[in-house]
Amino acid sequence: MTPQHIQADDNDEMDLVDKDDRVIGTINQADAPSLLETKAGLIRGTVAFVQNEEGKIWTPRRAANKRIAPSGLDFSVAEHVQAGESYQSGIIRGFKEELFLNVDKSHLNFLGKLDPLPHLPYFFTGVFLYHANEVKEYNQADFTGFEWLSPGEIIERIDNGEPSKSALKTALKNFLQ
Repeated sequence: MTPQHIQADDNDEMDLVDKDDRVIGTINQADAPSLLETKAGLIRGTVAFVQNEEGKIWTPRRAANKRIAPSGLDFSVAEHVQAGESYQSGIIRGFKEELFLNVDKSHLNFLGKLDPLPHLPYFFTGVFLYHANEVKEYNQADFTGFEWLSPGEIIERIDNGEPSKSALKTALKNFLQ
């Protein structure tokens, strides 16, 4: 039996942070895209790569109904960091919601943080690595399939026009290549 899908609510509250990643308030997830225009602050995201012993990354394909990068390549796990959460606690929640895995923080390797990118100017992104040789199941409301790909293969596909989350290539180049 497949676990129940846990859907993030667009009214989930997130920390609003300043340019130094210090909390200055909160914002509802649905309102976060307005930060591009208002410049009222930044938000936090957290992502993880699941890497096998061959160095390949578990790379899911996003569902076609997704607002961002429909049918595109994605991080193994990606979450908005909710109000009061750390990057680490947000990614642990993401593993539960997206891959139905209870991941212990001792098994997560923090690779670093991406500052806001030109094409994603209102996000800080914590990047983690988790080692596993298989992913037994995943949330089928989020993903339609997956492949194990090397970082170079993912970047090549993105460079050849395959849709993807906008920070995926940058995170791979900064932390896994």
